[in-house]
Amino acid sequence: MSSHVPLQGSHREHPASSTAAGHPAPDEIIQLTLILRRRSAAPDPNLFGQHLSHLELADLYGADPADIQAVKDFVYQHHWSIVSINESARSITISGRLGDLAGVFRADVSLRRIGEKVLRTRQGSLHVPASLDGRVIAVFGFDQRDRKSTRLNSSHITI
Repeated sequence: MSSHVPLQGSHREHPASSTAAGHPAPDEIIQLTLILRRRSAAPDPNLFGQHLSHLELADLYGADPADIQAVKDFVYQHHWSIVSINESARSITISGRLGDLAGVFRADVSLRRIGEKVLRTRQGSLHVPASLDGRVIAVFGFDQRDRKSTRLNSSHITI
């Protein structure tokens, strides 16, 4: 069994209009936001008929506590930091050295010149460690492009 699994829907290409501008500093401290799977399927909004509090939303459709614990264990094992956990939004923001995070998620990251700006972008697919397969459904933060320009493919991600 492989130690890593491709993260479905994570494939990206460098911007077509960009040119190579070097490699980012591996010691740069960055933050990544990991999106976890839902605890249960979201209801049809047309059938629901009532508003949920944040606590009710988290209890019914937020992240599973076991998934949160698995990510916490993984982060602490690598000596990174947890910046925030939002159970309702199913997100965990972590912080660590770019080189370490890129290595674990197999991110092909480089600096690219786009017009007058130099941004960190990535190409290819991300991979998640087998222990997080099925638990983590998206990873954001390696790429500094505006999210609207990264072609988020919502057909693969259930938010």
